[in-house]
Amino acid sequence: MSQHETQGQDQKTLLILTVGTSLIGNARKEAGSDKRISDLNDSMNSNDYKIISKNFKKLLARDMIKKNLVRQGFVNPGNVLPVEITCMSIMSQNYPEYFPCEFVFISSDTLDGYRCARIMRDSIKSIRKSNCYLGAYSPLPLAKTSPTHTFEGTSLSVPERDEGLIIIPGLKVIGDTFTSNGMPNLIATLRDLMQSRKSTVITNPTGGFKGAIVTSTLVSQLMRNEDTRIHYLHESTPNIVEIPDYPVGADNDAWLQEEVLLDATVLGKKSSKKWAEIYERALSLRMRSVANDKIGNSFDKSISRILEDGFRESRNKNHFQHYAEKILKQFIINDYWRDVLSHLSSTIGPMIWQGDKLPMAANHSADHHYDLMRLAQQFLTPISDSLTDNERIILFGAIILHDCGHTLDRLYLKEDLNGKCIEDTGAHIPLFRSEIRNLHHFLAYHRLTNEKLKSQINWEGGKDISRAIEHLCIYHRKSTGWNKVDSITCPYLCETYPAPLKYSCKLSDVDFPKLVVLMRLIDGCDNQLNRVGAETQWRISGKQLEYDAKTFKIRLREQVYLFNSAGCIKNLPKRDMQVDKWIAATFMDQLNIWLDQHTKDIPTGLDKEYWDNFWYTRRYFGKICALNYAGKLGAVSFKPEEILSAQLWLEMAREFDEFIIRSGQEVHFLKHAAVKSIVILPDDDFSDDIWSYRITLQEDENLRKDLDDVNYAKKQASSISNCKTVRQWIENEISGELTQDSVDYIGKISLKSAKNIRFTFIWDDKEPFKIYEYKK
Repeated sequence: MSQHETQGQDQKTLLILTVGTSLIGNARKEAGSDKRISDLNDSMNSNDYKIISKNFKKLLARDMIKKNLVRQGFVNPGNVLPVEITCMSIMSQNYPEYFPCEFVFISSDTLDGYRCARIMRDSIKSIRKSNCYLGAYSPLPLAKTSPTHTFEGTSLSVPERDEGLIIIPGLKVIGDTFTSNGMPNLIATLRDLMQSRKSTVITNPTGGFKGAIVTSTLVSQLMRNEDTRIHYLHESTPNIVEIPDYPVGADNDAWLQEEVLLDATVLGKKSSKKWAEIYERALSLRMRSVANDKIGNSFDKSISRILEDGFRESRNKNHFQHYAEKILKQFIINDYWRDVLSHLSSTIGPMIWQGDKLPMAANHSADHHYDLMRLAQQFLTPISDSLTDNERIILFGAIILHDCGHTLDRLYLKEDLNGKCIEDTGAHIPLFRSEIRNLHHFLAYHRLTNEKLKSQINWEGGKDISRAIEHLCIYHRKSTGWNKVDSITCPYLCETYPAPLKYSCKLSDVDFPKLVVLMRLIDGCDNQLNRVGAETQWRISGKQLEYDAKTFKIRLREQVYLFNSAGCIKNLPKRDMQVDKWIAATFMDQLNIWLDQHTKDIPTGLDKEYWDNFWYTRRYFGKICALNYAGKLGAVSFKPEEILSAQLWLEMAREFDEFIIRSGQEVHFLKHAAVKSIVILPDDDFSDDIWSYRITLQEDENLRKDLDDVNYAKKQASSISNCKTVRQWIENEISGELTQDSVDYIGKISLKSAKNIRFTFIWDDKEPFKIYEYKK
């Protein structure tokens, strides 16, 4: 079916019925000695056909309207309606959610079958306006350019596809016609009909001869999704039986295991039968059937084609993309935004996160976003009605996009050496690894709002909802604060953003700060094993990062030696004595001393001023080099040796940063590996009056010793904020995504919230380690 055939009809339910010939037998019983009825099979004259068809309509209309049999839904013996009509009647009474409804009759390649289908179709059209349940149906519009079909042994030519009626060439029992022609055409027709609809599709394979019934039932099962139903009706019963909705589809294991052998067999038989037989013998019997279909001329119309399409579609999507389809359909009502977010996740989704610049264990790609979708579904399903559709759009948009900044490693420079905003410098700041990690929320906003960058992922932006999504990406990190009064500033960009409570969302039905709380809880709870893989994998990754750290330490020594040998300290700029003094007296001295005296741990004895000065200097020298390269230093002049000093210092600092980012990863791996999963589910007393959630951490028993080992924690002190144990650190990290004042906010101000709120954080069989509670 061409696309224009169903254009504008996608919102209507489609009922597909295969047609038998019971109408003829029943009509003969009703007609008695009426010769025009008894001689139906012999009547080929077009005029007689019109008369007979007209008589059938009268008989059918009499049974349906005068005897009110349609309202009863079934017929007593002696007054039997065709099962196809009875099915439509019962549906119109018992399944009101399916209407308005279109129908299409699937006719066999026989004159009797076609006549039955056409008479039923014409009868329904003629009585649609009557006081009858069948008035709820209308024929499916089909292309008027359909080729004509001539029945074997006759001169009768009719359209192969007509309004609400499709003839299947070869669908008859003559020799092997049904197997070689009829069944493939039936499969292709059903597949095309079902694929062309976005609305509910109902198949009723009750009518027709047995081969068609079996084939249409199988195709309906394989093509089935949440919007597909399969109905069966026995002519002597008043109820429709709905075939259970089991997930039936391709055996992915079989296709993955035998795909190479299958392709070799098919290609080989087209070129070298000798080698094809060798591959074919290695195939399973089931896959040999697929090979035979692919070698023949009817593969496009076979069950094999449906199975292979399902396998290819499944293989071309990762688990996040499959899962996102269900989540977005469940939560997003707005068709436009559901399509936008579905497009992001299903087509270019992997490209959003591809190229994570951080050599860390916990990835920020599809695995992380898959986990977030799972957590969001657990958490939000009970309170979905308490969020407006716009709030759900913004929240799930941010879940998909919030980490897209991890793929950027440079920013446009928008401020001069004095920190004043400048325009169109063309200068870029290549970011250190730690800066990518610490600024990735700003980088996500930058990627989504920069014209060139956002076009790469087909993000249009510009709408109020888009702007809210882009800002929520900024606020997903704890570093942006919760009730922070000051604005948030991104280094290098010379741009400030209002704090979460100060952001003014233009959508009246959106409580934006509430979304910040929900986003942080969902994102913060993905402290799970899935992020790092099996223990063998993360331990190997940890060793590799440890090895890399040692390599960067060697490189750093080389940079320090080069820096000293070049005499750069004497040539440092004198304009800012703080920078000059710190580099000469602090960075060089501290760095050399530490490299000589420490072999394993990251330095812990450096005070806050050290780190503040480090980043001050890094930004200052970074600006010098970026503006100099872009030719935008303007009135500020530097000697060549001063520029060289800045460049050499940056190279040395970069090596230092590479070392730091790779060091101390052991505890970072453990943080994720020790938590097999986190579950966010309603507590026992959850109700409309209290949002009571239990956030349960399931631990890996094999790593419990490390979690509670005080001595182990002392060795990791600089990485776990001096917590007594790693378990305590994990608890602080996860529960710290919420604060009591943020929970109070939801209770006091948030739209559509419950009267009381409680979040309980707990390990499997232990006492809660944190409870946030608000009572009105």
